[in-house]
Amino acid sequence: MNNKLINREIRTLSNYSSLPLLCFVILSQISSYFVYFIFSLLKGTSLADDKGFQSLVAYCVIYLIVMPLILLIFSELRGKRVGLSLKTCFVKPAKPIGWVFKYIIIAVGLTYLIAFSSSIISEILSNFGIDLNTTDITFGSSPFGVLATIVSLSLFAPFFEELLFRGSIYRNNEPMGQWFAIFVSGLAFGLWHTNCVQTVYATGMGMIACALYAKTRSVIPSMIVHFIINSVAAVQQLFSYGLNTDLVADGDAEYISQHFIQIGTLGLTNMFVFGVIIAAIVLTIMELVKHRCRFPLNKGRYNMSTGKKLGVYFSAPITIITYVVLIFETVVNAVFGG
Repeated sequence: MNNKLINREIRTLSNYSSLPLLCFVILSQISSYFVYFIFSLLKGTSLADDKGFQSLVAYCVIYLIVMPLILLIFSELRGKRVGLSLKTCFVKPAKPIGWVFKYIIIAVGLTYLIAFSSSIISEILSNFGIDLNTTDITFGSSPFGVLATIVSLSLFAPFFEELLFRGSIYRNNEPMGQWFAIFVSGLAFGLWHTNCVQTVYATGMGMIACALYAKTRSVIPSMIVHFIINSVAAVQQLFSYGLNTDLVADGDAEYISQHFIQIGTLGLTNMFVFGVIIAAIVLTIMELVKHRCRFPLNKGRYNMSTGKKLGVYFSAPITIITYVVLIFETVVNAVFGG
């Protein structure tokens, strides 16, 4: 196969991996504006003024209409042509249960470690006068807000996002080589959040989840990882509402006793996070020693350097447009908030 034909194949593969992201950005924006426009017409009613209800409806539209539509588009345009049926994502993992459990712990712990590192970097930048805004993903403390938090973070995101990024985009990128596919698919997952703080650890989580799929050939382990991380975040978010952290930090005994359940739950989740991080570090070191830092993966069908692959991959027209849009939204959100 000559170089011109190889480059064309890589750009085609790249375009089909980026198209779902571009479609999501466009369709989610349109649907969100439409939903909030409808609510603006109903302004003054109790439901229309409830931020939680607005968020619940918006996320239901995004995850139950937009996401399935994007998965269908990918399936029709690419999946059927190259044999990427979503049904094959749900097979039994090609590794023993003990191995899967161990690597789920490693994946969750390393993701938290990356998130912790990201927070430290943000704090350092803040000390130098560089304050990066983050996208507001809180839904309020009303019953609908609580439901929106649980449904969007713990149910919708782990299921649909794993099908899109690991089940579709990563698998489409695999002919480039599994290490290459892990990198570009993880990067896409990070930038897709368009949140400067989330981008760092979402990229790390995306790469780790792709590696899990590469080893198990099943999307189930990465869904479990995604579910754990998002569910802990949902619990922390729900139990943080209305909590005066200054009084807690000052050790106000009366205030702490009045909010013991909230504070206790947050304490338990923090203990869980740090416990998983420590376990992940220990297990990772053990695995590195055991495998002598070697984790061989498929090198793909194209015999060219990684640098050249990246150059060709990111020269695809739809990919260029998609990443310009994602980076632009991330920068705008960082500067002006979202």
